[in-house]
Amino acid sequence: MADPLSNLRAAYGVLETRVNRALRTQLGDTARLRLQRDEAFRLLESAEPHRNLFSPAEFATLQQSISAMADRLDEACHLSTDPQASGRAIDYGGRRLCHRKAWPPQEEYKSRIFGGGPNAIRI
Repeated sequence: MADPLSNLRAAYGVLETRVNRALRTQLGDTARLRLQRDEAFRLLESAEPHRNLFSPAEFATLQQSISAMADRLDEACHLSTDPQASGRAIDYGGRRLCHRKAWPPQEEYKSRIFGGGPNAIRI
């Protein structure tokens, strides 16, 4: 029979990797972040019956770490990777399309379309 303590430690390592990945790639995706948080709490529930196998300090660290993961995942639900608005907005029919600063200069467009440097073509 496999050692439950080793299995729980391995499961924690996998969970830690998944949570870190979720915090980098799923900001603002509440549903997916909550799934990871639920996984963290399930691991803690799974560890509870085997509490006597852990040292008191290790079990306390496990509890604190999972609590910290859950807190960070909850905070990430309210974050976004979308860039902050900057520059002047371009409105079209009352709808905001994008910000002018996000566009490259007109000369850069010309050079991309026609080739050559930005000053090669003047329109």
